Amino acid sequence: MDRVVVFPGQGSQAVGMADAWLEHPVGRTVLERASEALGRDVVAGCRDEGALSTTAFVQPALLACGVAAFRVLEDEGATEWAGAAGHSLGEFAALVAADVLSFEDALEVVRVRGEAMQRAGEARPGGMAALLGIDAQEAERIGLVNRVVPGPDLLPTCLELARKIMSRAPLAVSLAKTVLNGGAGLAPGAALLLERLAQAVLFTTADRLEGTAAFLEKRPPRFEGR
Repeated sequence: MDRVVVFPGQGSQAVGMADAWLEHPVGRTVLERASEALGRDVVAGCRDEGALSTTAFVQPALLACGVAAFRVLEDEGATEWAGAAGHSLGEFAALVAADVLSFEDALEVVRVRGEAMQRAGEARPGGMAALLGIDAQEAERIGLVNRVVPGPDLLPTCLELARKIMSRAPLAVSLAKTVLNGGAGLAPGAALLLERLAQAVLFTTADRLEGTAAFLEKRPPRFEGR
């Protein structure tokens, strides 16, 4: 049976969430590396409810705990994975698990992301709204959605769109999702910084070289996700 690992995003944090991984040498090493890279004690911060309430700390802390948990699983024998995925912030842990990003590089990107989102949230507090009282067809008519799909056609339509998206370079697709999810609530300058960081990561990949070569040779690209 194929196995995949899925990492959660912000909101899944809990006081003491790093403690379980201290008991395992591999998990402890990951947390120590995170503390060194971030310049603060990640384990102590994870025991501090106030620190966990700040985006600037909780995002790199969740990344560290997610990677620590994954490395413990690997060390205990769970080494055959069909794929890795994550929700929003969890996508960075998935990129580390898939050996696309180094742990330290991911921590730096998430540190910048978390600090930028913290500043944006303090400068422009936001909220959430729900649209009630109209059906899907009316929402489409007035431009709130760009397409309405009948219920029986929903799954085939989603699968078709997913196939089109995944036919592109998988690393670029993954990082584009991360930038869109992470940049939506940021100030323009912070969002552009996040985009530049993603571009810098992609520029170092084998898929970027393959895409350029395929374009010059006028052939379909053969992306390998690395």
